[in-house]
Amino acid sequence: TDLDFNILEVNDAALEMSGCETKEELMGRKASDLIAPDDFARAMSTRREAVEGRPVPRGEYKIVSKFGRELYADVGVSMYQDPSGKTAGFVAVIKDITEHKRMEDALRDSEEKLRIMFSSMADGVVVTDLEGKITDLNETQLRMFGYKDKKEVLGKAGFDFIAERDRERAFKELVKVYEAGSNISVIYTVVDTKGKEFESELSTAMLHDAAGQPSGLITVMRDVTERRRMEQALRDSEEK
Repeated sequence: TDLDFNILEVNDAALEMSGCETKEELMGRKASDLIAPDDFARAMSTRREAVEGRPVPRGEYKIVSKFGRELYADVGVSMYQDPSGKTAGFVAVIKDITEHKRMEDALRDSEEKLRIMFSSMADGVVVTDLEGKITDLNETQLRMFGYKDKKEVLGKAGFDFIAERDRERAFKELVKVYEAGSNISVIYTVVDTKGKEFESELSTAMLHDAAGQPSGLITVMRDVTERRRMEQALRDSEEK
């Protein structure tokens, strides 16, 4: 653009984003005309820095195509000079990040759904890092451990809540999770913060980061104390 932000030249990628078929459709138009109304003021707030030759930070803006379609764009602006060294105008490098933004929105929606499911589950859920330290848990799990505030539990070792007599077996089962990716319905004696013991059925799975590398473990825990008592009572009655 020139110093008044009139468009002087565009490449094919910018032409495609604008929805125009020929460069002539854009020549002479204000670059600001392509900014969506709700982003216009924010985009223009950097105009003084650009005119004065100060660095303009990259920004994300919505731009509007010829047909009214809104695109998300990452925009960087720099000055260019004429042969005499005098500032002659600006070059805007525009990257279409619409798909990236859609993926971010989809991820946020997914995370919100998972958060609701996580917090509303009747079973306890606890997340640990690869060192076995608790990084998150739901309200059900918090109550099962005998705590009221999540902050009291975060950072503690998950194995601390396994009865000492069951820890060796739990460690062996954990090795299987690392090898196979998960295990299902293993019963341990769990100890809450006051030392009260109860029997729990645990199902554990490996968590992975965006690169597919192991990042932690998620365990679903169900108190089966009453069920086990009933099973034992049934066995006892059958033996009689």
